[in-house]
This record gives sequence, structure tokens and C-alpha cells, in this order.
Amino acid sequence: MSKRIICIDETGKFEGREEKAKFLGGCTFIGERIGQEEANLEKMFQEVCDNISKKFSGEFPKGTRMVYPYSFHMSALKLYDRNDKEVILNQRELLAKVKNEILKQVKNYLIQHKNEYRLFAFIDPKQNIGSYEANERTNNIDIVDFHNPGVLYERLITLLVYNFTFYSFNENVDKNIFKIASRTPTVIAADLSDDQRQAIKNLNDIWVDGNNKMHLTATNINTFKSALAVKYFEGNAINNRAVNDIELECKSLNYTANNSKSISPFYYLADIICYYIQRYLYQKVGYDTFVLDGEVLQKVSRDMPVSIDFWVYDEVDSLFKKMVEAYEEGRLAECFAYRYDIEYSASPFSAYYMDTWVQRFDRRIAGDYTGKLDNKSDSERRDLDGKRKDFIRNMDYYIADAEVYMRNEALYGKGMYIINHLMQLVTQGNYKLTNRQAYLINDFRLRYYNHQGSIKKSRKYFRRLVELKNAVNIEEFESSLNRAAQIYFNQFEYEPLVDIYEILLQDAENVKEAYRAQMASMNEIIAEYFSEGEGAGKADGAESRSGLEWLGKMYSSLGQAYAFSERYEDAEQCFRKAIGEFNTEANKMRTLGYLLHACISSGAKALYLQESPVYFQSDHPEAQMSELIKRDICGLARYDLFIWMKGAWIFELYKGTAYREAVRMLIKKIREAFKTNPEDFFQHPWALIFKYLYWICGKTKALKEHEDFFKALCFEPAEQDEETVKVIKLFNRYQVGEADGVQAVIGEKAYDCEALKEKITYMYI
Repeated sequence: MSKRIICIDETGKFEGREEKAKFLGGCTFIGERIGQEEANLEKMFQEVCDNISKKFSGEFPKGTRMVYPYSFHMSALKLYDRNDKEVILNQRELLAKVKNEILKQVKNYLIQHKNEYRLFAFIDPKQNIGSYEANERTNNIDIVDFHNPGVLYERLITLLVYNFTFYSFNENVDKNIFKIASRTPTVIAADLSDDQRQAIKNLNDIWVDGNNKMHLTATNINTFKSALAVKYFEGNAINNRAVNDIELECKSLNYTANNSKSISPFYYLADIICYYIQRYLYQKVGYDTFVLDGEVLQKVSRDMPVSIDFWVYDEVDSLFKKMVEAYEEGRLAECFAYRYDIEYSASPFSAYYMDTWVQRFDRRIAGDYTGKLDNKSDSERRDLDGKRKDFIRNMDYYIADAEVYMRNEALYGKGMYIINHLMQLVTQGNYKLTNRQAYLINDFRLRYYNHQGSIKKSRKYFRRLVELKNAVNIEEFESSLNRAAQIYFNQFEYEPLVDIYEILLQDAENVKEAYRAQMASMNEIIAEYFSEGEGAGKADGAESRSGLEWLGKMYSSLGQAYAFSERYEDAEQCFRKAIGEFNTEANKMRTLGYLLHACISSGAKALYLQESPVYFQSDHPEAQMSELIKRDICGLARYDLFIWMKGAWIFELYKGTAYREAVRMLIKKIREAFKTNPEDFFQHPWALIFKYLYWICGKTKALKEHEDFFKALCFEPAEQDEETVKVIKLFNRYQVGEADGVQAVIGEKAYDCEALKEKITYMYI
């Protein structure tokens, strides 16, 4: 085991709203001989001074030289004459050459010791706003106001210390030794209003010097002692050994003070490294247009003389910490849910975190749950053995956590992400699942691939469910059978669906009758043995008005089968009965959406206009659209937009001024979102929405400029398209006149253009 020196400095003015590259940085050194390394650094710095003084003797003011440590402040390099009087080096070209020489020699030293040193930086990428955490809820709270001097810096420095202790993956470290440059924020008193001055005084001990500068409370060792203590008692440390043995040192880096030589050379090294990293950042992105993303960090990493770690004060860093904490507490499903959030975050640093921190985290998980234990100590082996037993013991809880996401179609992807990562551990670690656990996981996969329109995979997982059906009760298997019928939807075969759902519905009605009989018996018992006083329990004999969700789903599914078969009156009756059975508003509204599709397909305009205001929660087109585009249009809202656009086209509602303005609002929203996340628009049913937008734009002079944009998108294939979506896009191509005819293979059958006209109906057109 080794000790780790962590030396931290800062660069950039944290109190300046216009400051560009603001970050904390420095380096770590891992080894046993800390004192020897400090002596080596001092020797290196002295040699740098001697070499530079000799190399530039003809350009330095006569009789001046560099002196360690007084000369080593990259933002204000100083020389000293024979009487040790300082001389500010302010000749621009000469200053640049001296700094380059310092960096060159320090780089060479780091390269020679690359196995012991790592660089790091914790960056605040937000300019002028202070933090990704700043929001309306916290804007008026001084203690978290990131424009209040010192607040942002203290937040970052505290998180950075946490990163090296509670979120460290370096298991070879048994002691962290922090060397942190203390900091006293200063602001010009004259630049502040009375209110700003008072806000600062509320949080700081201040004094004003002779230059009218306000000096605020210094960041010192007490800041870190209290922060570490609070965090430690939360119990989320991933590296307990490092946490248990910590040494803190926080000193002011006064380069001209008499005690400068007593300060560890690691402090001076951190200052030089901060300057070096800042310069590289400006080189990569420019000063005036300074904007950072993960790609920039990767480029900078490749150019560093030794390995470097970046953290970013961003949403993904917060998600990463939550992921680690969930893992340490054994909440694996939640841990993988956070991993999903990181991978699919809109943050410009998502890919960087996935390629660096999450990758290291994955190695940690694999080692804990699937790695060999031969090289572990007895105590480590016992800990890991216990963790592995807990993994399989808690599998039911993990599956239940994933099932929460599998109840919502919009979250199917996240639910399957969790399951896939759990199953990866199961496979690699040779764990055994119960038949019931295996059944539930395959049922999740059936739901997911049905939703994706993947016929082949849906069949594969339903076959597995049939093999495992004895592991669950009849109602659970009947629900799976109901889902399996979706396979016929996806391959455009509707006649078997009607037969399947009519049989399942009859079974469901029989179960409902049995429930009614059971409730009647219980009511008799209540009336005879538990009634209290005259009239008590009379209402209990009344038939329950509560519906049965699963029966409602059967009616809804049969209604869809009728609608796809163009039996619209039967479909409407089923949808009405389904809505009557459902207790949850979400299921009622989803089924009302199915009814609206049937109204459009059957040409029932009056019924559509009667029911659509209920569905869209307004009878005014612009208000309807305004509410729709407030939501995530690439989430579940896209299915509502599909109904709205289809109705607007089929019933020629778009010809009205209000509808035309609503369409314009949607186009504006789509084009804005498409610029940043075009891949989100390849999900079903966007191709169908784009088809109707293309047709409407072609018929509307004011929207004509958007016609070509939507035409291309309504049939453009995407890598993630499953069979059903591929056929829909193929038929779209034919409908918009980009193909004279189409041929498609669905399941095991081939269809020509005329056959597809009969098959692609209802919600697929």
C-alpha cells in the first residue's frame, strides 16, 4: 500500500463573471518516500532556475536571476538582483520564452516519473452563470449564490476533495495527504452596491486594505475537516481505506514571504500545472470563443505529458456520484439507472465520463462480482464473497426496481438497460436465477421488443416464456400471452388477433364473475358477523363500481384488433368498455387515443371533434399544440402529436387559421430540436408525423419552405429501425411518390404494394 500526495491549486478568477477557464488543478504523487520526492522536486526547481538564468542571461536585466521558490509564480514571474531585490519580468516576448522553458523542464521531469504522477483538473464549464446547479429555487439564497465571492470556489474544492476520497477507485492507496493552497477572495469595494456589500458581510469576516480591496474569509483547513466529517457519516465512501487515513495541509502560497522555502514544493508544482492546463485549453478552443465539451477534454488528455483526470462541474458528475453511492449501498438496479442517465444525458461531457470514469467503475463492478478471488487477501475474499451472495439474494428486488420502468412505454429503454447490465453480471459470474426470475426477465424483453416492432426477437422471448410458464400463476401468463399477440400486430396479421383476444376476453369475463361471486360471499359475512348497528353494511351489498385493469387491457387490445381489421363499430364498443373498466387515468386516456385513431380511419369526423378536446384537454387547436410542445416531443408526446397531425390532415382541419398556426408552432419546435438531437426523430411514429407534415406543407403556401425537409425524413431509414418501422417507412416512400411500388417481407411472408395497402391500416398509416 502507498501514500498519495494530492496537491491542489486554482486558476481563473472565481469572482469574475466574465472569467473563462476557471478550474482547480494539480497533480497526485503515489509512493512511500514523500520526503525524498520533495527533495527531488526542490533540486529540479533549483536546476530550472539555474538553467533559465544561464540561458537568458543576455536578455534578463543585468545582474538578475531566477531564485527558487520566490520566482515561481506563473501569473507574476519575478527576478532578483545581487541584493535580492525583486524585479518584475514584464517584457512580453521574454516572459513567454521563460514560461515555455519552465514548462519544458517540468514536463521532462514528469515524463521521467510518469508512473508516479497523474495530473487532474476539476473544471466549471459554465461561463457567466456560475454553476449548472444555479436555478430559480436557489437564486435568492446567498449561501449558495455562485456569484457571491468564494461560494463557487468552496463548492468545487470540497467536491474535489470528495472525489479523491469517497469516489476514488485507486485501491493501492491507504493514505491521502492533501496539500491545498489556501485562498482569500478579494473584490474591489467600489464595484459593489450597498446590497451586494451587505450580502457578502452576511457570510464573511471581511477587512478592507489601503487599496480599497475587500478581503473575505480565507479557505482553510477547517473547511475541509467539517466537509469530510459530514460526508463520511453519510457512509457512501467507495474507498474506505483512503477515507480512514487522511492528512490535511492548507497553506497560503506567498511567494515572497520569509517562510516560502518551508512550503512543500508540491504547491509550486500544482501552480505550474494549473497554468499549463489552462494554456492548453485556450489553445484548443480559443480565448474569445471559449466553450468546452468532452471532445476538447479528450484532445487535451492526449497531449499531456502524463495521464490526466478531468472532472466537470456538470450534471453528469452529479449523476456519477449518485451511481457510485447506489452501488456502495447495494442498490444495483438504481446504480444502473444512473449509468443510463449518464450515457444518454444531453450534457456535452456525457461521452467523456462514459469513456473514463464510468469505464473505471465498470472494471470495479466486474472485479467485485465476476473476477477471480485468488489474489485477494482473506478479508477481501470474505467481503466479496458476501457481496456475491447478496447479489443473487437481492435479485428479486433488482427485478422489481426494473419493473417500475417496464410499466411505462416511454421508459422501456431504461428498464431494459438495467436488466441487460444485471444479466451481464449473471452470465459472467455464472450465477443461477430461479425460473420465476428468468420468466419475469424474458417477459420484460417481450414487452421491449414488441414495442420496438422486432418480430423475430419477440417470438424468441415468447418461446422462452412458454417453457417457463409453470413458474408463474395463470393471470401472469395470460398477461404475457396478451403481449405476445402484439407479434401479429407487428407482422400485419389481424385475423388471428381477433380470435386470440375474443378467447382471452371471455376468460377474463369469467374471472370477473368469479370475483363478483367472491365479493358477494364476503359481503354476506360482513353483514352477518361484523355489522354494527342498524343499517350498517347495507351499502356493502351494492355491486362494486371499481373496474379491473387487466380486463380493461383485454377490451382495449380487442378493440385495436377490430380497428386494424376495419371493424370500427366493434372497435368503438370495446374501447368504451375498456375505459369503463380502467381505474387509472393514464390507461383511460391511452385508450381514448386508440378510439381517436379509429375515428380518423373510419372518417367519423363528428365523433373525433367531440372526443379530441377531452384527449388534448382543450377545444382550441393552438392551446392543444401549445401544451403538446411544452412536453418532451420525443417522449410519449410524439404519439399524441401523431393523432393530432393525422386528424388535421384527414379531416382537412389544417385549412383553418387556428390549425395552421398550431402546425407552424410544431414545425418551429421540431426544427429547433432537430438541430441538437436529430437521432431522436428516427423513433416510431415520427416517420408518419413527418408524412402528414410534408403533405400539409405542400398544400399550405405559408409552410411551403418546409416541404422538402419533411419529405426526406418520412422515409429515411435508421440503423435502429426494426421490421415494422422499416415497412412503414417503405410504404411512406411509395405514398409520397418516391417509389413506383414496394416489396416487403414481414415475418415469413412477402407482400407487394397492393397487399400492403390492405395491411397497413389504422395506427400504422
